[in-house]
Amino acid sequence: MAIHESDDSLVLLFGQPGGLAEPIAAALRRGGKPVAHEHPTCSAPSGPPRSAHHEAPGISTAGPPRPIESAIVIVDVLATESLFALGDRRSRRRRKACENDICGVAVATVVSRAAGSVVLVCDARTLSFGRRVRALRWLRHAAHRIAYQSAVNGVDGLVTAYGAVGTDRDVDRVAAGIVTWLSIAEPTARAARSAPSPSMPREADHQHTRRRRRSRAARHLTGAGTLRAA
Repeated sequence: MAIHESDDSLVLLFGQPGGLAEPIAAALRRGGKPVAHEHPTCSAPSGPPRSAHHEAPGISTAGPPRPIESAIVIVDVLATESLFALGDRRSRRRRKACENDICGVAVATVVSRAAGSVVLVCDARTLSFGRRVRALRWLRHAAHRIAYQSAVNGVDGLVTAYGAVGTDRDVDRVAAGIVTWLSIAEPTARAARSAPSPSMPREADHQHTRRRRRSRAARHLTGAGTLRAA
């Protein structure tokens, strides 16, 4: 069951209560962006089991849901640790299931709620530097997959970003970076959605336009913590 703050929320935040979701939500509110909270997508092994193909939380099928500005998906510290700390076969299986979970939720949100941007963040404070790099690569791959699957489902102009929190000092930097990113990403997404485009672009054309959108947004990311254009 979803945890909502307001029916007028523009940013949908999937995250564990008490984790990174709190400072990120606070930064968004300070930036004038209302937030609605949803339950997290990936859980640590001790948490409740989740299917990789479950129905996305908060996506109502009773009627047309209210459009939102962005979806932010957070992988909390315990889940991140279970995905990368050991590097064994079980961790690889968990990473694949978690990636499926994140992509399913994000694409369903983009398609049904008209989100213009998706941000993926993981709390990697307990990981070594090398494993944080692996976590960032994994998030980047998931962000690319979300953009591609959204385009296949007829949504053009989606802008994606990803980031990892490696130290306590990164928390505020990433939260502030998300606010900055959204102020750039949403106008970019609106412009892309309003531009005429073929109903189903070829994959090569999609990859080219996605790189062009990323390059435009990436120029504004200097000093935005560890948040990166995907």
